[in-house]
Amino acid sequence: MLKDKRLFLAITLLILAVMVFAFACTPNTEQEEDKGDANKNEPAEKQKGVVTEEKLAQMTQDQAPNGCEDCHRKISEEKDYTLAAEANEIEGHPTVKEDATVQDCYKCHSKDSDKPFGKILHAGHLVEGEHYKEKYDSNCINCHKVNDNGSIIVKDLENEETKESL
Repeated sequence: MLKDKRLFLAITLLILAVMVFAFACTPNTEQEEDKGDANKNEPAEKQKGVVTEEKLAQMTQDQAPNGCEDCHRKISEEKDYTLAAEANEIEGHPTVKEDATVQDCYKCHSKDSDKPFGKILHAGHLVEGEHYKEKYDSNCINCHKVNDNGSIIVKDLENEETKESL
């Protein structure tokens, strides 16, 4: 008799466990449909889990092989993104000559200065830089490269005096 009670109890618990599992794991199709419909209205690059060819290129291709000058250039009189134009718009920044390079910036913004180059550029591009985040996906390879010694450096700071390493 005790054996029959144990068998009955085991079968009952097994059936209950299967029912709980089946009901607990059944997706709420109404919620899933709502999410799906909302996802369909989003552009492909904003949909979760969707990687477009453009996004893949942003993540894997170096869009600035020459470093800063590939992005920071004068496009027209109205659109001047050169380092000089950008720096001269910063309130309180000393006037920068028109042909300034990253090497010139580094003279005042070495890693040991009060306003080190790395902190300024990471803040400007990754924190405040919506354009950089959208167009370049905050991709490190656009500004950095690995040198022959295996150090990660800023592309435009490759000579011995200004070698900037992470």
